Amino acid sequence: ILCLTFTESGATNMRQRLRQIIGEDAYKIAIHTFHSFGTEIINQHREYFFRGADAQPVDELTQYQIISGILEGLDWRNPLSAKNNGEFVYIKELIRIISEFKQSGLTPSELRAIIEDNQSTIAEIAPDIQQVFSAKISKKTIEMFAPIAEKIANLAAKNPDEKNSKLPASITPYANVLALSIVHATQEAIDENSTKPLTAWKSKWCEKNANGEFVLKDFTAAEKLSAAIDVYEKYVNILSERSLFDYDDMILSVIQACESHPELRANLQEQFQFIMVDEFQDTDKLQVAVIAALAQPGFANVCTVGDAQQSIYRFRGADVNVFFEYRDRLRSLSPEAEFPQLPHNFRSHGDV
Repeated sequence: ILCLTFTESGATNMRQRLRQIIGEDAYKIAIHTFHSFGTEIINQHREYFFRGADAQPVDELTQYQIISGILEGLDWRNPLSAKNNGEFVYIKELIRIISEFKQSGLTPSELRAIIEDNQSTIAEIAPDIQQVFSAKISKKTIEMFAPIAEKIANLAAKNPDEKNSKLPASITPYANVLALSIVHATQEAIDENSTKPLTAWKSKWCEKNANGEFVLKDFTAAEKLSAAIDVYEKYVNILSERSLFDYDDMILSVIQACESHPELRANLQEQFQFIMVDEFQDTDKLQVAVIAALAQPGFANVCTVGDAQQSIYRFRGADVNVFFEYRDRLRSLSPEAEFPQLPHNFRSHGDV
């Protein structure tokens, strides 16, 4: 049995509860956080990881030094090369972005394809956005705003197979997301007979450029993200050269090794014949991929426990939508799967 949860305190609590039920045998059960589990698999099966090298986890200082060294080599015109008092401005933000890149499970080339798709859509629609918001928002703005969604939809409809083939299968094209947001804002404005939904849309999606024109925020973000992808690629290569792995690699490497080495996957599936995941609402896509790599067909040997209303780790990359996507996926794979509801709260008392 493999038990997975999200914090060391949660793993300790799980073992203590199990000890109350089965006694000292509780210490024979594999109870881990996702990251400690990844580290243990790497340590026990070195031959499948990092080309067999004796890789070590990278500490925060070394990670900082590696990224700082990469930034030192950038052209001064690069948006990530900015400094303040001799220190690079974007190091902390880059560490967060690199973590998000890894959690997405996307390669640098796939990330570049997404940015390219976004920029293509933005370039086509930028003049329309500028025109609509060039004057104060009024009822007339609603009439001008609605056709933009249709124009974006028509752009997406041109050679959809060729356009979408460049994108990872899990990614919704930016044009679709943008068009849908405009449709919703327009419909809301019409239903409420108010311009407030358009003002809210403009605040969320737009900002002023140096010429005082409203442009999509994603237009200015794209250049920085493109530069971040380049840094990400160099960072990954340096870790590999130095036989280092970071926090996210503890999970990502296990997934990649299971995909590349069927014998490793088979042995892990034999070792862990049953899997339980606690606090499932706090999973991210990488963590679900670990479960999928170890699970039997149809997730028949997996028990997950979670409450969508208690999702707390959004800042770490967890997304409560993963909770519902997994449930829907399980229903399609295993019609016989059970989804018992636990309606009673035994944790809080009446005064809370």
